[in-house]
Amino acid sequence: MQVLKEANAFFGVVQYSKPVEAIPATSSVVGNTTNITPAQAGIPAYFECKYFIKAVFEEQGVSTSHLFSLDTKIFDQPADASYRHLEDTGAQRLSVMLREIADALDAQMAKIADEQDR
Repeated sequence: MQVLKEANAFFGVVQYSKPVEAIPATSSVVGNTTNITPAQAGIPAYFECKYFIKAVFEEQGVSTSHLFSLDTKIFDQPADASYRHLEDTGAQRLSVMLREIADALDAQMAKIADEQDR
């Protein structure tokens, strides 16, 4: 359960925080420059990852309805070059997130195995 809370807290910070490393992106619709994060831009891989993790937890019989907020805010699609930059940044963040979640799950599994050995 602690792993789920940590994962939710991590995803929540990434998705809903003020843009810590905001990326300038030109909106292809209104033509102005705004600062948006990869999550705010609605990068599909980010949300697919979130849904995948949610599905894994639910497969284990753990309800995630109170832990995960899956609302997505899709902004106007940025110009192509900016979107590619967002995808790269999103991929880097996903890599870090998955590594941290894997480490947390490994620690949890080790703790469970240790308790069963007693």
